[in-house]
Amino acid sequence: MPQDSYLFAVGRIRVKENKLMGQDRIERMLDTDSLDDALKVLSESDYGSGEQVESPYDYEKLLAAELKKVYDFIEEVTPNKELTDLFALQYDMHNLKSLIKGHYLGSQEDLPLASIGSIDLQDLTRAVKAKQYDSIPDYLAQALVKLEETFEKGFDPHRLDFFLDQLYFKRVFEVLKKHKNPFMRELFVKRVDLTNIRTLLRVKTIGEDIDFLKNLLIEGGSLDLDSLLEVLEAPIDDLLVMLKESEYIDFIEDGIRAFDSQASLTLYERQMDNYLLNYIKKRKYNPMGMEAIAGYLLAKENEIKLVRMIMVGKINKIPKVAIRERLRDLYV
Repeated sequence: MPQDSYLFAVGRIRVKENKLMGQDRIERMLDTDSLDDALKVLSESDYGSGEQVESPYDYEKLLAAELKKVYDFIEEVTPNKELTDLFALQYDMHNLKSLIKGHYLGSQEDLPLASIGSIDLQDLTRAVKAKQYDSIPDYLAQALVKLEETFEKGFDPHRLDFFLDQLYFKRVFEVLKKHKNPFMRELFVKRVDLTNIRTLLRVKTIGEDIDFLKNLLIEGGSLDLDSLLEVLEAPIDDLLVMLKESEYIDFIEDGIRAFDSQASLTLYERQMDNYLLNYIKKRKYNPMGMEAIAGYLLAKENEIKLVRMIMVGKINKIPKVAIRERLRDLYV
């Protein structure tokens, strides 16, 4: 059950941090010549709590088991479950996207569900398939009713994704308003800002107009949304000028310029993830706050993302140098 002491939580997390994968193990995975060998290196890290896989192609089972183990541990030690649930909430939104798409498209087989989240998966399934909302939070029940009304004229999976992304951050800031945690608020403000910049770049790619972008931008960040709208149809340098006084420019300028020249968000998304990881790394030594808890969660999610990139690269026979270009920084 959750604890009431940050000192206890941070102490437990410091032990767990010693078991995070370092650069040497990531490099060993990357340098292997086969998928089997990469999986052997991963197994040295005790991934997946003993989950057995018959084939290295089933590596996702290990990653899912590892992520669940991490969230079970956080729930065990957290002094503030409502705050740590803000991280788990993103998986609730993922599950809702999968369940709703399965409901409207008539198939669920290719839409994997996460085994973690702040809301019981059976309750989410009942809400979507049977419209039984009594076991889910009121804000979510109201959102699902609104979605059903919206899709009476036709189902749009992209609109669903944008709606639930906005709902996620709206809920986050409602909870943060209640708890008044400066670190958590600043972390999510940064996530909103960097997500909005990415959304702007994506809309540039597909050539949509300002009204389209306006419906996608998320409120709650520090960047002025009207300013983002104004630079949509302008040269990329106008966006860089707008961001010149922000704290982000030194970290993401190369990613934005790479997008402009290559129409690819790969470098930007890498720099976005690295910025957030390094932001938390500088604050993880506070023994009396959420910093270490959030840092460990983000570190493990980042680690799992790196492992997935390597395994997917091995399966698709992508050159090692190309895989390495996509890899994020590490927490340790």
